[in-house]
Amino acid sequence: MSLDSDPTGPAWSGVPSLRLTSRDGEPVTYRTTARMAWNSSDLFVAMVNHEPEMDKLTVLADAVAPDRSAVWQDDIIDILICPDAGDRRRLHQIIVDAKGVALCGHCERGFKPAWGDPVQSRVVATRDRWTAIVKIPFADLGIARPVR
Repeated sequence: MSLDSDPTGPAWSGVPSLRLTSRDGEPVTYRTTARMAWNSSDLFVAMVNHEPEMDKLTVLADAVAPDRSAVWQDDIIDILICPDAGDRRRLHQIIVDAKGVALCGHCERGFKPAWGDPVQSRVVATRDRWTAIVKIPFADLGIARPVR
């Protein structure tokens, strides 16, 4: 698995795809699918976001801005990870916008930016969708190595 692989291509073909829904379980306006895979050191999350009006996406954040705070106003993917089922208050949040600007932090009574360098991500935009692949080191999640 790598950031350069296409989530609709052969490298991801054996990875189950999850079609995202609203909080109520209803279909979302534009189809969005997610896949997750891993190797010995990293978790990979791939999302395909169908969007018929790509020219109307909001992408204000700047990757070189120290706080990347404008990412909250952008069209984003939002990944929430709780590595310890026994402590649901310890939550990691990774946000990546349609331009590839990432913001990472911990959620425990509010969002606290973390990780001096954001996760690695790659975003590819086409005529009717944008695809994001995010590489998250297990070490950044406090996980020594994944359990199979």
